[in-house]
Amino acid sequence: MSLDQTIRVNKLIDLYGNLLTDKQRNIVKEYFCYNNSLSEISENYSISRQAVNYTIKQVLCILEDYEAKLKLLSKFAQVQKELENDTNLAKKISDILEE
Repeated sequence: MSLDQTIRVNKLIDLYGNLLTDKQRNIVKEYFCYNNSLSEISENYSISRQAVNYTIKQVLCILEDYEAKLKLLSKFAQVQKELENDTNLAKKISDILEE
């Protein structure tokens, strides 16, 4: 996974992590945020490496599904872009959030 993809996943975890189960959230945080290996995570939770791998893949699909439906990450990126440009900022932010 590239650095850009990892950053995206971390942002999705920040935005939608509370919608996951505690176990799902903890496993993906250990993998993506703390850079633990599948073996380390499997030892921490007393499950197989395959179960950890499956959970990570499942959670990635869930997070992308949330983003497809709610679009919080893309809206946040638009707001950041507008903050950088800073022209008619209040109006543009309001328009983005109302979409």
